[in-house]
Amino acid sequence: LFAFLPEHHLLFSCGHWDQSVKVTQVDSGKMLQSVTLQRQVVTCLCITSDCNKHWLVTGSRDCTVAVWSINPAVAECPISKEPLHLLYGHDDAVCCVSASGSKDIVCSGSEDGTLIIYTLRTGQYVQSIVLDARMLEGPLGSIVADREFGPAKASKSSANQSHARISVTWV
Repeated sequence: LFAFLPEHHLLFSCGHWDQSVKVTQVDSGKMLQSVTLQRQVVTCLCITSDCNKHWLVTGSRDCTVAVWSINPAVAECPISKEPLHLLYGHDDAVCCVSASGSKDIVCSGSEDGTLIIYTLRTGQYVQSIVLDARMLEGPLGSIVADREFGPAKASKSSANQSHARISVTWV
């Protein structure tokens, strides 16, 4: 529900009743901006940077993902007025997002177990990974997400029909 741009002392928050994303100046506690685009509550967000460019990625209950440009030099409105991309493809609420500026990638996950990968800079669809709920039935079913820094690699291995392990590693 929160992301921080430490070098500019900006805190981004979501989960607000008015479907907004808010930007707060950490030093003063002053709310700088409130942006509303998505039609339902924004459930998750992340920030990524590359070569002094910054992006905010938001996911919502309305099944959309938005990619915003952040310009910390514009003190009163650091988030762009319009998103760079509004990404579609999920059939259920988006519950997690992750992005890498250096790898030009945005990943979003929804409550129905779908992971969608897009490019950050152009918003182009890359791939979907759909997790079949039957694969997780039984005592051995689990999902493991290990996070390190860097690009995402997703692998699926199955010991038998009733067990699957999904591992996402950022290297």
